[in-house]
Amino acid sequence: MSKILVTENIVGKQMEILKMSFDVRFEPELWKSPDKLKEIIPEFEALIIRNQTIITSELIAVASKLKVIGRHGVGIDNVDLDAASQAEVLVTYAPEQNAISVAELVIGLALCLARKIPAADRSTREGNWERQRFTGTEIFNELGQEHKPSAWISSHMIPMSTKIV
Repeated sequence: MSKILVTENIVGKQMEILKMSFDVRFEPELWKSPDKLKEIIPEFEALIIRNQTIITSELIAVASKLKVIGRHGVGIDNVDLDAASQAEVLVTYAPEQNAISVAELVIGLALCLARKIPAADRSTREGNWERQRFTGTEIFNELGQEHKPSAWISSHMIPMSTKIV
């Protein structure tokens, strides 16, 4: 049975599916210890990482059984691609893996900026209650679309069956 090493916190159905067919070793903190990773990597055929595990030429050189490095997410700048190529180790990644999460975060941050939430939070924590300074704009269906920048947010969220309150 092929052995897979997971060096960062990756959870969900995909990990359970892998465990059905492969010997998966889950070490979510291993990225913090390059020496330990270098010590155990020779016994694995596959490595699954995110953005914090740094895959150097030295690491690839000792990974004698390694056939594939899977990057869970976007970008492979933490992998020495030349060394992987020379060692005939396939490097793959999942560029759409977190697209929905990123879109949700962008909408959330846009709402934070439109409603001045960071400044209001900071002010409140300092013991102030500046109700007039942080009055926002109501954004609900067509009504909110007359105001900027919240109009842009509401006009893009309403078609997604999102109720703006």
